[in-house]
Amino acid sequence: MDRHKRFHAVRKLFRQREAALFGVALATGLFLTLAGLNPWVMAFVEQTEWHHADNLHLSGRLAHPAEDIVLLGIDDASLTLDSLWPEEISGSTALQEMQEGWPWSREVWALAIDRLVAAGAKSVVLDFTFGIPSTEEADTALREAVLRHVDHVVLGADHQERSSDNQEFTVGMVMPAAEVVPTSALQDTLIGHLNFWVDHGAVVRTQRPRWSLSGLESSDPVPSLAMAIHLQQGGDADVAGINEEPYFRFSHPHAFSPISFHKIFVPDLWKQNFDDGAFFKDKTVYIGVTARHFQDFVETPVGRLIGVQAHAHALNALRRGDWLTVAPVNLRWSVLWVAVLLAWVLVATLRRPLWTLVIMVLFCWVLFIAQRMLFNHGALIFPMLLPTLAWCVTVLFCLGYDFVLEKRRLRVFSRYFSPDMATELARNPAPYLHALVGTNRMITLLFSDVRGFTTLSETHPAEVLVPQLNQYLNRMVGIVFEQRGSIDKFIGDAVMAVWGRLREQADARQLAEDAADGLESALRMREALRELNLEWKERGLPELAFGIGLHLGEAIVGNIGSDTRMEFTAIGDSVNQASRLEGLTKIYGTDLLVSQIIRDSARDRYVFRTVDWVRVVGKNKPLEIFTVLSRADVDPPPGLAAWEEGVQEYRAGNFAAALKRVEEAAAQGLKDTITDIYRKRCRDLIDHPPDPSWDGIFTAESK
Repeated sequence: MDRHKRFHAVRKLFRQREAALFGVALATGLFLTLAGLNPWVMAFVEQTEWHHADNLHLSGRLAHPAEDIVLLGIDDASLTLDSLWPEEISGSTALQEMQEGWPWSREVWALAIDRLVAAGAKSVVLDFTFGIPSTEEADTALREAVLRHVDHVVLGADHQERSSDNQEFTVGMVMPAAEVVPTSALQDTLIGHLNFWVDHGAVVRTQRPRWSLSGLESSDPVPSLAMAIHLQQGGDADVAGINEEPYFRFSHPHAFSPISFHKIFVPDLWKQNFDDGAFFKDKTVYIGVTARHFQDFVETPVGRLIGVQAHAHALNALRRGDWLTVAPVNLRWSVLWVAVLLAWVLVATLRRPLWTLVIMVLFCWVLFIAQRMLFNHGALIFPMLLPTLAWCVTVLFCLGYDFVLEKRRLRVFSRYFSPDMATELARNPAPYLHALVGTNRMITLLFSDVRGFTTLSETHPAEVLVPQLNQYLNRMVGIVFEQRGSIDKFIGDAVMAVWGRLREQADARQLAEDAADGLESALRMREALRELNLEWKERGLPELAFGIGLHLGEAIVGNIGSDTRMEFTAIGDSVNQASRLEGLTKIYGTDLLVSQIIRDSARDRYVFRTVDWVRVVGKNKPLEIFTVLSRADVDPPPGLAAWEEGVQEYRAGNFAAALKRVEEAAAQGLKDTITDIYRKRCRDLIDHPPDPSWDGIFTAESK
């Protein structure tokens, strides 16, 4: 298989990954779609969705309560009249009738209507049906009051259903008795039905603006209590945005708090609290039971409300046109599939599991914010449970499947690459795919080789040296990996490490970082070998020494080898120079040599010592080489300044001055093989001056 075929084979592997993840996302979306079509599952989902929508309703934008809606409640104080003096009761016909006990005489309602309308109330709304006759005197009193103020009174009708033999059948609309409201007086503005219909979770969220007397026909509709009031007060029958059973926006749960009904019949309270009735001018006044033992409560999105209070909320929404729309089912399914596809794109492109999970959570938060904004500003209830569930489940399933696929890819790549490189390639193959067919890249190369290992192998048994060598290589390779390098290959006991071969383009800063990582690896390898030698010495094992060469330059990177065996590696002049630098460490008696470009890239982080100008085997252009003494946070060793001056004198041909400065450096402590080499060179050149063509370059005769 040639390199182009191998390139296409590896690229196919990653396309298969994207296709496999798409399959997982598609299967997840189909599963959720089919599950959503199941009636039991859908019932649970809708119940959960509406519960969340109710919480959103309570915490989101609420309808502003109208100030002209007043609620008079039949509370405990009105039923017992315990707070009143006997003379207050005796001075009021209504209070005397009320003292007789519940249910009150219908004369009380007649007196209330007269009193409130006389005070200027726009509408007096009785949250009662009066479906059966009472005493003739009481019915007559109420009937006459209604007929006197027919344009200012609204009474209730009640749509009832009963069950028989477990089968529900409609009784119809219970209207006020003819003794209270003659049939001839019936009109849309006088009667309103009192019913709310509950849906998921037995919660009232809608109102039916009209309902038929029979429950079966639409030819005899009765408006809702709110609609009857709206029509009575001159409102348009065709309310914009209203449908057969619209959802409406509630006000704050404490809006329309009831005032005790009996207070309107107490002269002092009528004067003090209601400004002699002026308080009720142009108001819509609801009258209904509020005492707890009546149990006239309804559950709403904003909590439990008294029945008459819910009617006030309904009227408020009707006046304001504060209707809510539920997103259509097809739109909700569309958003679900968009969430599935976005989840697939995220996992397929990001390749970072932790960041993927973070984005997953953030996107859920975005969906919640979008849902809140649609509710607050778009009057739209958009159930987000299924899209959110689809998003999260698809992301998690794709991540799980991708983890399995990554294990497979790692097994494939680990045949050619070091573990760290295999992991990087599995996550981001693009640079590798581009380099497979061959490309030029600026890379940092490190060669290290154990000194004298062949001699050791002749004097020590293999069962001793092999574990020792493996311990050495494990430590060295670990250091390279920790410094973000990769192992290109092992050549016996030698190691070739590379930085930057997976980077398609590198700027000066990135190249300097690679050089610094390579240098840091070399220094840590030096420190690690010292520790290992101490350990081996205690165990009676032979100590090891090594040489390291480090260079930065352009190399050819690609998939190189035969049809049966290939490896992703780097070749070229820069690779050879790094190898030659490692070989030169034997000549100069040091364990680390680096090129000038490495020194220039990291001179602010490390302390360097000039070694020589060398023409290596196979090269005409000389190479300036350096060794590394320490990191920059350590003071330079004594004698380094004298040494650098001596090298400059040597290259200028001033051998006597050079020898003097080298001797000074040695006297200050910088005494090693490199110093001895320069001493000998200077003395030889003083005794045997070179010809004028001498250029100060040392030509190495061996690799």
